[in-house]
This record gives sequence, C-alpha cells and structure tokens, in this order.
Amino acid sequence: MDGYRISPLIDGTYHPARTGEPIQTVRGESTGRLDFASDLLTGLTMNRLRAARPQPLATRLRIITDAARRIAEEPVDGLTPIAYARAQSATSGTPLSVVTRFLGQVRPAAQQVAEIVAAELAPQHYGPDRRVTVSVHRRGELVCVLSPANHPGVHVVLFELVALGYKIIVRPSRRDPFTPARIVRALIDAGLAEDTIALLPTTQEDAHRLVQGSDRSVVYGGPDIARRYENRPEVLVQGPGNSKVLELPGADQDRLSELLITSTADGGGGQCLNASAALVDDPAALSPIIATALARLTIGRPDDESTRIPVFPLAQAHRLAELTATVHGGQPTDHLVDLADGSAALCPVISIATPEEPLRTTELPFPALRLHPAVPNLDPARLGRTLSLAILGGTPDQTTAYLAANNIRNVFTHGTPTTHFTPGAPHDGSIIDHLTERKTSNHSPAERSS
Repeated sequence: MDGYRISPLIDGTYHPARTGEPIQTVRGESTGRLDFASDLLTGLTMNRLRAARPQPLATRLRIITDAARRIAEEPVDGLTPIAYARAQSATSGTPLSVVTRFLGQVRPAAQQVAEIVAAELAPQHYGPDRRVTVSVHRRGELVCVLSPANHPGVHVVLFELVALGYKIIVRPSRRDPFTPARIVRALIDAGLAEDTIALLPTTQEDAHRLVQGSDRSVVYGGPDIARRYENRPEVLVQGPGNSKVLELPGADQDRLSELLITSTADGGGGQCLNASAALVDDPAALSPIIATALARLTIGRPDDESTRIPVFPLAQAHRLAELTATVHGGQPTDHLVDLADGSAALCPVISIATPEEPLRTTELPFPALRLHPAVPNLDPARLGRTLSLAILGGTPDQTTAYLAANNIRNVFTHGTPTTHFTPGAPHDGSIIDHLTERKTSNHSPAERSS
C-alpha cells in the first residue's frame, strides 16, 4: 500500500499528473498519491468517450460478471483482495469487516444487476398482431458518477451503468479512491472497451464541471450536495436517507429489538439505509436493550478485523461529537473515543425524544438512533422524506398506505431491516429510470449493440 498512486485512467492507460494530493489514512499518514486530471485532459477525455461505441449487451453483461470475479478473487493493479480491503479501510475508516463482506457479496451483486438490467432492456410487444414494440433507450451517451466513501457496496452502481451501455466518467472520492479504481480497472481487464470508461480524480470544483458536461449524473454526498443539485433533473442525487423504523400494533417485541439493532448498526452504521430514527410504543423499555447491544460493538483501528464502528480523522471526529451532542444530548466528550493515533471513533448512541419533539432526523455516519413515541394512526406524510422504512406489526392495509406515500421510497415488513438492498433494483428512485426512457414504435429492433 505504501506509495500507491492513483492517476487518471483513460483509454486503459494511466496519466500521472503534476497536480494532486496525498492519499491519507484516517490517522493522517500519507499512503500514496491521488493525481488530478487537468481541465484540458478532462475535456479531451469527455470528447473521446462521447465518440466511443458501446459493446453489445450480451458482451457487457459477461464483462460485469467477470469483473466482479476479478475484484473478489484476483490481484487488480497489483493489489490482492485483502491488500485492497486494508488500503480502503485505512483511508476511509470503514471497518475492515465491512470491506471484506463487500468482497464476498460483489459477485452475486453483479449477477443480480445483469439479470435485472437484461430484463429491463428487453423489448415488450403489444397489440393483437404484436407489432407495437416498447423499447428502452438511454437518455444520452455520457454519464458521470461522483463516487462516495461511506460504503464500498455503493460502487456496484458502476455495473448498472456498464450494463446500460453508457460511456462513464468516474470521479473517485478522496477518502476512498481505491474501490472505484479497482472496479474500473477490473472492468477493463475483463474486456470492457477502453474508450468507454475513464477514472478522473479531480478537485471539488472540477467535479462540478464533470456534472455540467455530462448528459446524466449520479452524485453521492451530504445535505450540501443535495441542495446544490436538487433542481437539476439530469442529476440523480443519492444523499442522506433519513431511514426509519416504525412499530405498529401487534409487533413482537423481541423481533422489534433485533430490527432496531440491525437497522442501526449493520455495515458500521454509515449507510443512507441505516435507521436514524424510530417510532415505537415504549421507547424507555427499548432504549436500554438497544444500548446494551450497541455497546458490544468493538471500537478500534479500522483495519482491525474485530472493529465494527467507523473511524475518522481526529478533527472530523470532534466535529461529529459536537453534532452528536446537539442531536442526542450529553457532552461532546461523552461520544468521542480518541484512539491516540490521530484518529477517533464515535460511540454508538441511542436517545429518546419527547412526545412534543418534531420528527426531524439527523443522519450521522455511525450507529446513532433517536427513539420517538409512536403516534396512533400516523399520517405517512409526517415521516418526512424517508429512503427506507421498516415496519413491524400492523395490517396489510396500513403497510399499503405507507408504500403509497410519495415521501417514502422503500418499505420493508416482517422484520426485514432498513438496510436491505438488492443491487439493480430501485433504491432512491430507479437508476434505470433516471438513465433511460421507453419509446413506442411499430419497428421491432434487432439485438442492439447499445
């Protein structure tokens, strides 16, 4: 990992640059260099990508499944899977156990994406003579992805974009350049046309220019990013999830405790799918049960296989501790665990809201849950924007009402946690819907290369 250099990857070739910055671990140690693409190189690359032709669908689907195998099992750019996992964990602060779990899930995830996209792209025929065809077409040619660092599994979106036949610009985050770099290289090694994908590390401002110059974009980030692009229909923003758990009459209390613990802490608690709030009948009874379970989660260096809580640079951890105290009470020092090596973690936290407190969720990148007293016959609109809602108890009609609400994106029942995710299926809106449109004609298309 020492001296690892991630440079712009264009046409299958790396382009070292004079400008860039060190790749640093959460402890502040320099572990390599991230080179930034110049404006000129970026412009030339975007033009080059637009001129490229995608490979046939069957070829693309084969490539993503083979790339996933390489990611999970083989050295990519000289990094074995475990060396990659340790590099990613050290720089992003993601627990090593979460990264290795991603490696174990990437092959079935790619297979799911291939199956779902193939079904979505298949033409549908209508009418008594079956001559009316509805076919799926891209909303452009070039898509930009501003990659996240909160969880490696999110990067599976790149498989979807390849399957759809887009030309792709991937801008890696500074905290986790390793995952997108590994996926892009593996895709090329598996046979993806080199002129259809590029890895372009950039500054924050240049990242905005990538979005401006692309037909469609998928952007990951916090509230500031969400506000910046909220009125841009060509940009799909994957921001805070504000996911929640809801107890309805008849819920089994043991299953409810398990649901709350898993939804809060699964994957280290840093995903947009992790629950940040819950509405339950008896918060005072549930709080100590959940607190005891969360307290068992090991806090330590991220590259320690026993660690279950994300780790942050010390200055960032102090800011998070202050925000945590504002939301959940106590003093900032109550929440901070200084690891005495330049990094720190935040203790998992659970707190109880008063009945008068509005249901406002504040998403934190570690296990943090606010319990609210349940409200009888709660109007789904009062939950606010909710990426994932896990419901336990209630009737099918009640579940249907929450599923129909425009402010709720995903609904899970029967003890399924908020973190349940099927790669390729709609998540925060469908990426396929964002990137494609359906057209009707009396022309039956042959097997398209696009």
